[in-house]
Amino acid sequence: MVERQLPKLKVAGSSPVIRFKMPNQNEMFGCGDKKRLRGIARSFFIIYAILVRLLYEARKTKEMSDVDAQPTDQLGRIELVKSTDERLRCAWCTNDPLYLRYHDEEWGVPHYDDILLFEMLVLEMMQAGLSFLTVLKKRERFREVFEGFDPERIAMFTGDKVEQLMSDEGIIRNRKKILATIENAKLYREIQQSMGGFSNYLWSFTGARVISRRADQEGMVPSRTELSDRLSQDLKKRGFTFVGSTICYAYLQATGVVMDHTAHCFRACELGSISSAQ
Repeated sequence: MVERQLPKLKVAGSSPVIRFKMPNQNEMFGCGDKKRLRGIARSFFIIYAILVRLLYEARKTKEMSDVDAQPTDQLGRIELVKSTDERLRCAWCTNDPLYLRYHDEEWGVPHYDDILLFEMLVLEMMQAGLSFLTVLKKRERFREVFEGFDPERIAMFTGDKVEQLMSDEGIIRNRKKILATIENAKLYREIQQSMGGFSNYLWSFTGARVISRRADQEGMVPSRTELSDRLSQDLKKRGFTFVGSTICYAYLQATGVVMDHTAHCFRACELGSISSAQ
């Protein structure tokens, strides 16, 4: 007996294309039970294939409508995200609780505490090549093993401490980044002593003013600027590592030296009033 080929789903491009052949009457209503069951099975398979196609199209349509519903910038790129509490936030902020708290309470807020400024520098260094959410999830463990991000204590870490850190699964175990953190802590202390605090040094690059540049006015947030270039070059001259211009710009954003919340983000209005009052 020659078997007919069963219907197949063929994927062409990004959309599944259904190709099938309707069973003939002999297969559907043959005198034998096997033929009758075979015809019924083929019919059910055809119906199943059609339902798969319909569900795929419905899901695709919903995804497109979700994208179209979000505000976009001048380049057509999504610039805001509506979180679970219905407030508009910058696009990089997901609904992850850690990200929400970081975005709402820390990112873009002008910071002047030297310990916190060093902590944020270390976090930005650790992010290199990784997502920042990964760093945030390890932040508490970093705080424990890095002595509360106290640069004076970190500057005294020994080789044994480095090996201990390398065996700690709760942090990012990158030897170069860990060694850079220790060396940078020593240099950080030198700036503190010569400038009366790292905060004085950092804010001197803008004359103690917040650079409030609304992202939507230029269509996109840059990865580096002339300001981050100057900061990066100066830090490198002093011996710092893992302080490229891109990392420095992210650091300036995080510490509030640059206020880069998207214009319609609810935090932009709140922080804008802070910067205008200075």
